[in-house]
Order: sequence, then C-alpha cells, then structure tokens
Amino acid sequence: MLELVYLPMSNQEAVWFKDDPEVEPLLRESDFYVIGGRPEAKFIDFEEDDEILTLRFAIEGGPSDEVRLDIRSLPRRRRQ
Repeated sequence: MLELVYLPMSNQEAVWFKDDPEVEPLLRESDFYVIGGRPEAKFIDFEEDDEILTLRFAIEGGPSDEVRLDIRSLPRRRRQ
C-alpha cells in the first residue's frame, strides 16, 4: 500500500502549487516523488474531403483515437 502525502498532480499543477504556503509543508513530508510520462503523440493518416468539408486523422502514441472534423460545424471566425 502506498500512502500519499498529497494528491497526484500534473507538472502544471506542481508549478501552480510550488509556492502555495498551505501546500508546501505537506509536500515536504514526502520522502520521494515520481515522474510519469507518456509516449509522444503523433497525428497520422490524414484524409480530407473537400466536397463534404471533413478532415479525418488518427492520433498515435499511447491510446489511439481516430478523429473526424466536420468543418461546417465549427464556429465561424469574424474578420475584423
């Protein structure tokens, strides 16, 4: 069993909390820390369909997902 002195946090959260006067003493109770990571994600297998305005691609590296963007459903950006 592993007893934690504080909840697991991301690198971004560590930056936010590093100078927090309430969190710092709790983190100092820890005898060690763990760094976890994930493989680099890559976008692969691009397919575009200009007729129906879609873009398909896959994400590789760790859990894989296939993505389909329907360009017509995206909010329009107003030009200034």
